[in-house]
Amino acid sequence: MAFFPQQSIFPKAVACPCVMNVVDIQHLFFPHYFGLPALEAVQHDKKVICSRLAVFDEIGVPKQCLIDFDNPDELLTALELPGTTALTRQPWTWQQTVQATLDILRKTAG
Repeated sequence: MAFFPQQSIFPKAVACPCVMNVVDIQHLFFPHYFGLPALEAVQHDKKVICSRLAVFDEIGVPKQCLIDFDNPDELLTALELPGTTALTRQPWTWQQTVQATLDILRKTAG
């Protein structure tokens, strides 16, 4: 089951804050959400197009997939990119995330 609050004007494309079990969607747009939906979409081998927010850069969305959604030419260029999106950085595992969080908490509680 997938949750898509806004249907896109593009065929087989959605603007969505949450992606779960995506089957027949070819492009996913993330104008202004957190990075987890983009990470999940990449795991489902989807093309991801995001706003130029630091969170998407931090998780490794390629520069050519980071656009200004007010500029239709940038959107068209991103849509024409071949293939699916591959991150430029390896996402942390849950274990790495937990360890980094614990390290910060221990340092802060010091």
